[in-house]
Amino acid sequence: MIEEKQGFYQVTDTGRKEFALYSTAAMSNWIMVIMGIAIVSFTVGFHFELLPVESVAFFGAALILVGSLFLLIGGKSRPKLSVEAKELLKELNRR
Repeated sequence: MIEEKQGFYQVTDTGRKEFALYSTAAMSNWIMVIMGIAIVSFTVGFHFELLPVESVAFFGAALILVGSLFLLIGGKSRPKLSVEAKELLKELNRR
């Protein structure tokens, strides 16, 4: 994942994919925390009539956009599997 070239360390393509998976997971954890805070804030805002109802639609649209981006990143960073590995995954998913 990391190789040394002329005294410098360089991340390989495999390493980039591995780091992308980690950073995507870490970012999704933060987004879950932010979503929880937002839901509590919306509840309080609606209870005291501080927020308009349209704010929920904008928040939902933002969540759809972020989720779509995570799906794209996850799809691009998925490693290529051999035929044997794909068959093994199919078998494991059946159980």
